[in-house]
Amino acid sequence: MTEIAFPTGASSELEGLDPEQRAAVEHDQGPLLIVAGAGTGKTTVIARRIAHLISSGRARPSQILLTGATGFLEREIAAALLRTTGARLHCLVRDQPGSPAGARAERLRRQLGAEPWRLALVPGDLQGTSLANPALAHEIDTVVHCAADVNLFAPYPSLRGPNVLATRKVLELAARGAPKAIHFVSTTGVFLSPRYRSRTVYEDAAVEGAEGLRNGYAQSKWVADTMMARARLRGVPQHEPQQQPGDQQHDGTAQHGEHLVHPGRKLEDERLQPAL
Repeated sequence: MTEIAFPTGASSELEGLDPEQRAAVEHDQGPLLIVAGAGTGKTTVIARRIAHLISSGRARPSQILLTGATGFLEREIAAALLRTTGARLHCLVRDQPGSPAGARAERLRRQLGAEPWRLALVPGDLQGTSLANPALAHEIDTVVHCAADVNLFAPYPSLRGPNVLATRKVLELAARGAPKAIHFVSTTGVFLSPRYRSRTVYEDAAVEGAEGLRNGYAQSKWVADTMMARARLRGVPQHEPQQQPGDQQHDGTAQHGEHLVHPGRKLEDERLQPAL
């Protein structure tokens, strides 16, 4: 096995990573596809990659909109952004029974140890009118879109709102006011169509046909992915890490309510060989 020596003084988002994780964080050519087994640190890699884009000067945000701010991945990303930038985070948070948006946002701020001015609450969700505010469109310069309904058993019509129409709202926001870059978290499930069998799927592979996708979640993310690709062709700058549902904490414990999927086994079943 070849030893790889890294230079000393590496930035904090590269510390503690193995060679493959570090290569993913530093990837700089086109979209990035991350495929890994449960408990291998996919969430950490995605969060640190976004932080690295900023700390390396490839992105210079000052006002960041974070969707799905109270989720596990989103909290990791928020922590990385607070640690590596001076940007203000605008967190889209909706009310829940017995837990209003303001209280949930304040709990998130305390968990992250952030100063009050670093986190701004955007109440509501992507299926409402929360992003229609003209002032928000002129203030935001970066969007990190993580929010999604990850349900492997719901049909497409049930997921069209939270996963497809919500993505359209993000793109509509990007088209108004100040120019914006979008960081969009998708899923490797969009490549589980039979057309990819016996094919190598590269990091910059375009999402093609949706035929054969077996669940509404993969179908809804395929539509959202296609919308993002079309927007990219029209000049909307994007970074799109792919994450498999069922991502795990560092100790291998799954988040409550997540459906566990072993990406390597699934890809083997589908006879896919991703190029990493």
